[in-house]
Amino acid sequence: MRKELSQLIKKSYSEKEEYTYLEYNLTQEDYEVVIESAKSILQNFPVMHNCCAPMSAMWTAMIRDNTNIPVHMVAGSLDIMGRRIFGNNNNTHEINDAFSKSNLDWDGHCWVVFGDDIGDISLFRTAYSQESPEWLRNIIRTQFGEGRGMLLAPPIKMLENGLVYTPHYVLKDSEITGLNKSIKLITNL
Repeated sequence: MRKELSQLIKKSYSEKEEYTYLEYNLTQEDYEVVIESAKSILQNFPVMHNCCAPMSAMWTAMIRDNTNIPVHMVAGSLDIMGRRIFGNNNNTHEINDAFSKSNLDWDGHCWVVFGDDIGDISLFRTAYSQESPEWLRNIIRTQFGEGRGMLLAPPIKMLENGLVYTPHYVLKDSEITGLNKSIKLITNL
């Protein structure tokens, strides 16, 4: 996934940004900063179903604005135990169009990457919600238990838990900013 993701980063940003992504590995100190920022968002963001885009945008912006940690917000699809949770196979243009209009009703999934580590701040919130399909709630509870807040691990660890993240697009700064403006409209944050 790293090579595919690096190409998407280069397409949305630059070769320099791609190189920075490829060279970065999450340090223990950075890991702690990332975890603390996620906790802050989880404590302050209202409980909402299907909130991956706004929560991931907020997390990305928080890390970018307050650290030097290379971070990217990714849009794509997510499967668990061989079953599609979120996403269809939209092409890059369709995904770009959805986010350039701050479309919070996009049919896919968003997550954040820190080097080779995937950060998912919304999966548990969606899975535990009453609007979530029962099969998803049951799989998440079986695999991870109750009361989880976020995931942060390399793709191989995600795969061990049956999660497959497939990147289709890396959001640009302007799209992340647009999502963060939308957050303020719907949450008063």
